[in-house]
Amino acid sequence: MHNGGMWECGNVGTASEPFPHSDVPTVPHCRAGFALPLVIAVLALGGMLITASFLLGRLESQSADNVLRSARAFEVAEAGLAFTQANWDPLFDTLAVGGTATRQSAGVATASWHSTIQRLDNDLFFLRAEGAVAIPGVSWQAKRQLGLLLRWAAALPAAAALTVVDSIAWDGAGSVSGYSGTYPGWPPCPLDSVSALRVAPLTVMGLGGCPGPSCLRGAPPILVDTAFTGTVSSALAPLTYATLATGASRTPTGLITGIAPSMTGQPPVCDWSDPLNWGEPNHGAPMPCTSLLPVIHAPGDLVVSGGRGQGILLVDGDLVLEGSFEFSGLVIVQGHLWSGVGGAHITGAVIARSLVVPSS
Repeated sequence: MHNGGMWECGNVGTASEPFPHSDVPTVPHCRAGFALPLVIAVLALGGMLITASFLLGRLESQSADNVLRSARAFEVAEAGLAFTQANWDPLFDTLAVGGTATRQSAGVATASWHSTIQRLDNDLFFLRAEGAVAIPGVSWQAKRQLGLLLRWAAALPAAAALTVVDSIAWDGAGSVSGYSGTYPGWPPCPLDSVSALRVAPLTVMGLGGCPGPSCLRGAPPILVDTAFTGTVSSALAPLTYATLATGASRTPTGLITGIAPSMTGQPPVCDWSDPLNWGEPNHGAPMPCTSLLPVIHAPGDLVVSGGRGQGILLVDGDLVLEGSFEFSGLVIVQGHLWSGVGGAHITGAVIARSLVVPSS
């Protein structure tokens, strides 16, 4: 149909089928448009690209967060290792081979750690620390574990039960034994023997009150060590006196009495803060303070009268032991070691510049 010079699409035949009247022109068949499907396809593709970009950005952000939390957990685990080493618990030293102990941080709102120490043999420990970082809004945490093998840098000197640098004035009673023994509750040790007395070639020995085997028992009873330079420091090598002193938690001076284990709280626990608590050397029965082995450093002269303790006793000046004082561990005296009234009983090793055992 002709309408003002424009043609309308309709069912008017095809170009191959002309109208029967010669005055009506031939009209082509109408074709469907493609603009709308193209727009829809472009919009769909754009939406897919935007969604993919969003997902990739989210995955990258989550990956970065995971790396950050993992790094923080690693640092927390490292802090656990460092803290456990720096605050070495004396309980670790009393662990039996294969035994374990745990320590845990107080923690904060976003991070915490706990460590486990296992004794592998007499000198080797395995320390494992796990650090955890909390993730807000989810029920799981980022965690990392680190392990570290620890070995004693040097064994405590055990060349003799008693080492004297300068001189010995033994006029009274007493005895020294270099033979090992197993005591109830203590970790087992090799039943070997060392010398009872170790001296330097120039040490002056006045053993008038110590007639040989009756007071000096060991293999041999007296060791004259030519490698011993005649100083307390050389007797202690490869350790150093200053290194041991840095770990001191008690610094007594003058006359000290009442040394004994002490407890606090209910149920009672060992009171580590008590300066007169030097631990419990009697390990035969379970006691709260058997795990306390302090380093005691006296910056001057010291007199200990009675009581009992354990650990490492360092004295810068002279030391007098009396009143049947009982001590288990290492005793190092830069000056003279005196046996006072009632004497003392020491299980372990003693290093002193001079020894004086007066007659009663």
